[in-house]
Amino acid sequence: MIFMAATPKDARQLKPQFKFHYAGELPVYSTSHAFTGKIDQRSDRDIDELLYCDMPWILNPSKTLKQALTQNWPEHQQYTRFFALGTDAYHLIPYLGRLQAKSYERFSGQTGNIYLDSFNRLRRELLWAQFIRGKPVILDLNKPPQDLSLNDSKIN
Repeated sequence: MIFMAATPKDARQLKPQFKFHYAGELPVYSTSHAFTGKIDQRSDRDIDELLYCDMPWILNPSKTLKQALTQNWPEHQQYTRFFALGTDAYHLIPYLGRLQAKSYERFSGQTGNIYLDSFNRLRRELLWAQFIRGKPVILDLNKPPQDLSLNDSKIN
């Protein structure tokens, strides 16, 4: 596998280079920095098959609150992840006692599934996604992995 820490611009240049240099069959993982948060199928086709983690706020664009924020403050798009953090901070407060009482409890937030660890620190679990035909697709980790080649007619 290859781990790539890159911005979207750099990822779009690096990923095709792996195929050119005969490393196209290796799985490529990245941080959420490789995705701008905006669907751009034309540009992001270069990073097809890239695997990365991100928060539900970014991967589920149909959230009503997110749509309202982006419509009312379009000039603050670069802070959208902070909006998600603030939303979770506000909504999480009533659930803290419940999270502390049961170690298996999770709060399904905009930044991920949040839980308290044994030291009472907040932790979160992110969603896994993969670029397919220029769009991020959320992966179901409960299903066994399958070949997701771009020539597969099952992918829409």
